[in-house]
Amino acid sequence: MRPFFCTHGNSSGGFGKQKKITPTLTTKRLILRPFCMEDEQAMFENWTSDPEVARFMVGKAHSSRAITRCVLESFCHKNSRQMHWAIVLKPDDPAAHDCGVFALEPVGSVSFVHIDPVTRDAELGYALSRALWGQRIMPEAIGAVTEWAASALRIRRFTAQVFASNEASVKTLCRCGFVQTSVRKNGALRNTGEAEDVLVFQKRVRQSDVY
Repeated sequence: MRPFFCTHGNSSGGFGKQKKITPTLTTKRLILRPFCMEDEQAMFENWTSDPEVARFMVGKAHSSRAITRCVLESFCHKNSRQMHWAIVLKPDDPAAHDCGVFALEPVGSVSFVHIDPVTRDAELGYALSRALWGQRIMPEAIGAVTEWAASALRIRRFTAQVFASNEASVKTLCRCGFVQTSVRKNGALRNTGEAEDVLVFQKRVRQSDVY
């Protein structure tokens, strides 16, 4: 997980050696914008410090804001092979009031953790505040970034990898049109040190979906 400047702009289409600017995207309920260093406190309080959010991740929950700051610095760094968005609820969304977050503060992230300019593949990564689980926030965010990338970057295949026991994440990917293509037996270590199977999902982009 890692992107770019806080300047909100349009990414130059296609690939090349130029470093992309993460654009701001909007949906019915969400604003997806680049991260900036001012997001440190909200990021730490809303999800990176929560052991439940980290339960199905390789890394552990952050024990200090200094750890979150290091991750955020990498998120705010230009990188031609990665893109990251802060997930922000629109001020008039009822969930913003129900979960007690401040208007326009980030409540999660959705990212392309690796973009391959040759195969035109993009691997997805995401995290969300536990206060918003079960409210269909992540499917909306994933749908927005994948639709944009298929058009602006001509991505032809999206992939995602999740631990087999992460049933909620599996449901999220299926809602977004991903299909399971393989299983990596004992494919990764959870942050408890235990090996677990990893499910690999893909979503191919049809030309008719782009044009």
